[in-house]
Amino acid sequence: MPPSPEQLAPSPHRPPPQNASPLAVCLTPCADYGHIKAALDHNLRRLGLDRCFASSRVLLKPNLVAARKPYDPACTDPRFVRAAAELVLDYGGRPLIGDSPAFASAQRVMGRCHMTDLLADLAIEIVEFEPGPIRLLPNGQRIRIARQAAECDLALNMPKVKAHSQLLVTLAVKNLFGFVVGIRKPWLHMRLGDSGLPRLLAALPALLPPLVTLCDGVTAMHRTGPIGGEPLALGLTAGSADPVATDTALLAALAIPLEQSPVWRACRDLGLRGSRLADIDFPCHHPADLRLPRFVVPNELAPVRFSPAGLVRGVRKRLAARRPHCRGTR
Repeated sequence: MPPSPEQLAPSPHRPPPQNASPLAVCLTPCADYGHIKAALDHNLRRLGLDRCFASSRVLLKPNLVAARKPYDPACTDPRFVRAAAELVLDYGGRPLIGDSPAFASAQRVMGRCHMTDLLADLAIEIVEFEPGPIRLLPNGQRIRIARQAAECDLALNMPKVKAHSQLLVTLAVKNLFGFVVGIRKPWLHMRLGDSGLPRLLAALPALLPPLVTLCDGVTAMHRTGPIGGEPLALGLTAGSADPVATDTALLAALAIPLEQSPVWRACRDLGLRGSRLADIDFPCHHPADLRLPRFVVPNELAPVRFSPAGLVRGVRKRLAARRPHCRGTR
């Protein structure tokens, strides 16, 4: 059945959250997760973003790509997620949390990395993303985003700072791909390839609700990714209302030439303002003032492809991993 006119909507071109400086990025050192709540609160208050959460339905979106052990560095750290959830509640927001891993359920990944247990006493709803409205990309391509993303007042984007074997690094913009539901993601990898996928990622922020980004770089993952890399004690957090500016700032802080990032190049080619370092305001620390450990990226990038056979295997794994949706409060 073709989509209805209500489902097939153009890009809403969402404005940044009220009270936010659109191109401000707060870079704040944080040595360990014992101090993470204070660091995140500092970022949000310096940016004026703490006032955005009151009386809002807030969708927390961590990176839940996969987890093979507790506190797997491939995922946003559970302690980081808990601190962010506590702040949403402290600010008067109503949080829910979810993601759409390509080949597993969000609840299974959260359970394996110890996130479910760590959030158990908080009033936060855990959801599996469901198909929502279809949006139009600037090139006319259709893409379906998660229903929960379309219905929330504010999305809290919580990426992990980590290397990526196909896209060099995965930061704020790449984490938004989780708002595309389930098996659709590997299919888009297979269809779009090396040039098309970065352009899709660069177009995603305009299709989504108002965004606030908090990046987990306390323990980063480098050398390879999005899974199986080495943990790195980076000791950094980043906050912003603009995911493109966040990526630009973090690439500069990590001493990675901007041109090396396929996603950044796509953002620049679209003329997105956050892709210019000179346009970004740094109310906390400028990237040039930070002295971070060396973050190693892959020497060569693998093709952005999933084989058809691998896609079929992944779909079977995802269906086997599914559990009934949890709509209660945890």
